[in-house]
Amino acid sequence: MTETPPHLLGTQARILMTEWQALAKLIVAHSTPAKDKPITNLEELESFDIDSLENITFSTAEEIPHILAEKHIQAALQGPFGSLIKEKMAAYAKISRLRMEIHLSKEELFKTRRAEQPESERIPAKKLEKLSFSQLDDLQQQLDELTEQHNQEWQEFIQQWTDHLIDFFSEAHLALTEREIKELKDEDIATELLPRFIEVGVKLPQKSYPQLSFTDYLYLKAMLTTQSALSRQHLAHDDAEIQQALSGFKSGFAQMREQEQLLSDQQKKMTASLISSLP
Repeated sequence: MTETPPHLLGTQARILMTEWQALAKLIVAHSTPAKDKPITNLEELESFDIDSLENITFSTAEEIPHILAEKHIQAALQGPFGSLIKEKMAAYAKISRLRMEIHLSKEELFKTRRAEQPESERIPAKKLEKLSFSQLDDLQQQLDELTEQHNQEWQEFIQQWTDHLIDFFSEAHLALTEREIKELKDEDIATELLPRFIEVGVKLPQKSYPQLSFTDYLYLKAMLTTQSALSRQHLAHDDAEIQQALSGFKSGFAQMREQEQLLSDQQKKMTASLISSLP
């Protein structure tokens, strides 16, 4: 149920990902459990659970480890931001590959000692000659900015639809407590979100989730919120009651999935356009 993507990332790959600062920040941010996220401003204390006061961590900036851990990368990839991270990872990797090829093409030692590459993987020397490190630096800076922009768009997507869900619960006369609202708004990583269904005895809609979409993520969060609210009010709260309570938001989830697809397609086109000039 909590399976992660099957591929393994070697040390060199993890070092590269750590050096791609904008991407590394995303991985750290989206692989850190809500309870371990640092408090970056005093306003956040207003909604902080007093029972967890001893767990507060203050910070002024996101801390990136020396080398990203495999478990953190896999946790981020399994969550809803996984598609964004994979897409940007491919773009960063292409820039890094060209950076390496330019370097090797200028070193006499490697010109005659490199292993023979398949034709499909070779980059023509004439195309490499038209590239420079400064061009790649500029492209990577633009990619950094695009990565941060797209991450912010998904953050806003989650916030917008979470607010719609809160309004729905209110209109459905299923009032939420401050704690339930906070838990609904908190960003959960997949490896902590999915096991909660076992803890509360609720069946997951799917057998496994190798990667959550944003709609999947918010639907699961809504199910747990519904279970909590019904249980707290001493109402029946098994799978059937939860599904019945959320049936009124069926069109909302359909619209959510449609908006998610449109935004994802739009972002992919922007990333492809940015690196389209590269061989």
